[in-house]
Amino acid sequence: MPSSKPKSRRARRRRRAGSGGAPAGGAQDRAASPPSPGRKTRDGTPEPAAQRSRRAPRSEAPPPIWAPLPVTETLLAVGLLTVLAGLITRLTGLVLGGFAMVVISTLELALREHLAGYRSHTSLLATVLTAVITLGLAALLNVADVGLPIWPLLIVAAASFVGLFLRLRRAFKRRSAGFGFRA
Repeated sequence: MPSSKPKSRRARRRRRAGSGGAPAGGAQDRAASPPSPGRKTRDGTPEPAAQRSRRAPRSEAPPPIWAPLPVTETLLAVGLLTVLAGLITRLTGLVLGGFAMVVISTLELALREHLAGYRSHTSLLATVLTAVITLGLAALLNVADVGLPIWPLLIVAAASFVGLFLRLRRAFKRRSAGFGFRA
């Protein structure tokens, strides 16, 4: 025997605005929602960073100076193939050369995106620069035959990482309209 109230559960169940369903206000909530990234407000000024999305649209990606040619992608592919060939043939030189090509192409892309304010690569860039500074200082101290323990070198590495991280983060915020990071 069918129930006399077949839709009573459905009638009681309402979607709430915060539960993932459609907003209860309809057109009123859509009008109050922030404009999409890259848009301007009604008076023509760019919208504040707090209202913009942290998701960087693909259209904002910075083009390389060799724009129509896929140099970065080609270098990355050749580097990966060289690493693979070096692993198969067990030649250390090929592995290291391929790894160097991959690192160079990755750092070029990360630096270009970071300095344009497209995506934040603060940690990666600060780590690489800190490694270069620390290894250079260690090599210099080794050549000068200074018998220092390793802890002063670690202090220099930590201080340079913090300084570079803060400086790179500040540069990214300037170029990305106030965002500390963008995905």
